[in-house]
Amino acid sequence: MSGTLDILSVGDGHLTLKFDKTDPIELERARRAVTTLLRSGCILFAEIEGKTTRILDFDANTDSYIIADVSDSPQGPPKPTDSDVPESNLGPQPNPNAIPKKGKRGRKKSVPAADVKVTSVPIRAGG
Repeated sequence: MSGTLDILSVGDGHLTLKFDKTDPIELERARRAVTTLLRSGCILFAEIEGKTTRILDFDANTDSYIIADVSDSPQGPPKPTDSDVPESNLGPQPNPNAIPKKGKRGRKKSVPAADVKVTSVPIRAGG
């Protein structure tokens, strides 16, 4: 399988590049395009594990996209209900006026470019 990079552009139209290891010229064009797009502020999206995921970076040495690891549940493990825990172990009641803490930024994950279809959207796209 060879991954594809769809570049959407209002001025130049639609362009598709492939991460095909059997075609070194096309492979180098795709590497340069991804690097240039990310540096210029374009947003790249890929469908990975059934979810649309934003590409954060690209490693040209391994031909891999760097994404936020979406395999973990954002909620974490299920919390016990009040009936599962004795009342003495519940601790203090949460303050409803407290400012919520910001969550951790997830781990990053590497995904081979040859395995996914990616679409780029320029930051000035739209009508």
